[in-house]
This record gives sequence, C-alpha cells and structure tokens, in this order.
Amino acid sequence: MKRIFVLVFTIIYFLFACDIPAFATTRTWIGISPLGPEMSRSANWWFGVPDDGDLLQFSTYISARRNVWNDFNGYTFSGITFSSSARETYIEGDSISLDGNIRNESFKLQTLAFDMDLLRSVELYSGKGSYNLEIDGVISGGYNISKTGTSTLILGNTNNYTGTTTISEGTLRLGAANAIPSSSAVTVSSGSTLSLYGYNDTIASLSGSGTVNNNSATEAALTLGDAASKTFSGILANGSTGKLALMKQGSGTFTLTGANTYTGAQCECGRA
Repeated sequence: MKRIFVLVFTIIYFLFACDIPAFATTRTWIGISPLGPEMSRSANWWFGVPDDGDLLQFSTYISARRNVWNDFNGYTFSGITFSSSARETYIEGDSISLDGNIRNESFKLQTLAFDMDLLRSVELYSGKGSYNLEIDGVISGGYNISKTGTSTLILGNTNNYTGTTTISEGTLRLGAANAIPSSSAVTVSSGSTLSLYGYNDTIASLSGSGTVNNNSATEAALTLGDAASKTFSGILANGSTGKLALMKQGSGTFTLTGANTYTGAQCECGRA
C-alpha cells in the first residue's frame, strides 16, 4: 500500500512540476446563470467551467441562453459541438485557439462571432438540410479547412488562414469579400458548391468537379492568383440575376473542362 501511495504521489508531482495539461474534458453549456451570459460563470455549465484544452458542447436546456459571451481570451479548445438538441445560439467575444473540429449536429442556425487561430487542420461540419453554421470571426493559422455536411457554411469575415480549403459536401457561402484567403488553394468536390453570394474573392487556385456560382443579384468576381496549374471540371454559373466573373492571374495554367454557363467578364491576366 505504501508503495502505491508513493507511486501515485510521484505521478501527481511529476504532472504538476512539468506543467503537463490535464486530459481534455467535454464541458456542456446549460446557460442558466442569472448574472449574465459570460462563459466564465460556473452556473452556465454542467459540472464546472471549461479549462484550457476542453471541448465545448452546447445542448438544449429549458432556460438556456441563446446569446453567449466568450470571455476565455486566448484559451485553447479541442473542439466546439452543437448537439442535436441545441437551440439556435449566437456566441461572440474574445479570440481562442482551436485544436479540433466544429460540428453542428443541431437543426438550428449556429453562429460563432469570435476570432480563432487554428492549431491543426479542422473539419467544419455545417449540419444537414437547411440548418447552417456561420463563422463571423476571423480564422487564422497555417492549417487546412474542410467543409462537410450537406447544409451551408457561411464565412462572414475576411480570413487569413494559409492552408487549403476543401468543400466536400453542401455549400460554402461567402459572407464577406475575400472570406477565403488569397493564399488558399480551393477544391470543390462533386456535388458541392462554392457560392460567392455577391462578394469578390481572390484565391490561390481552383480545382475539383463541383459548382461555383454567384447566387446573388450583385455581380461578383472570382480571381485565381498563384502560379499553380489546375483543372476544374465542374460548372461555373451565374446567380439568380447577378453574373459571375472569372479573373486569371499568375503564371500557372487554369483549364476549364465543364459545361460552364457563367456570363460575367473574363480576364486572362496571366496564363489561362
């Protein structure tokens, strides 16, 4: 028994002395604090406030707040999940580091309006049907973004992450000009859509077999700007009434092989 006690004590001392973080815990939001919507209030969480490195989960509760204030400035979270029973939630506030995926399993619009720095490549799962995920904060970091889920992901800010952007399912819709950074190579998979929605964007390159459209009454231009040579076999299309324009810059060759229907301007400013 004494040896076991010494061993346990040694392990605990080692963990604290070496500043090794605790295992990540899933923290569930219930939002019932009468004092305010801040995430640091213990009454807003089931079994305690999140620690650095935890996964955040938002689920239903009879008195759950729909407007949430993130005051965990600089914290790292290992993911953010909206469960199938989650209410529509709007979270704003301080910036975080993201070391995991964001998933909307609910049947509601979920909005994240705070900046996040990617510590790894992440999956952004928007959900199914017409229930969407909207990210209005700035996404930064040198990692990739993969959009999954058959509904729509809205990027509502001018982001500066430097990794690739892959649209595997559903629609990625721009909610701001240059929501996809100019350094990001974009792949639109078959059956998925990139919608400019009236906003101009400059990206590194475009490939895949999906659809790129404008889907807005306002004309918008997609500019391809790096030296990579890519082939896009999908469809470039206008919006409801607004046109889609295509601008090609950089020294790479861009090849179109699909039955395109866009009628906006086309500028071959580099090789095309």
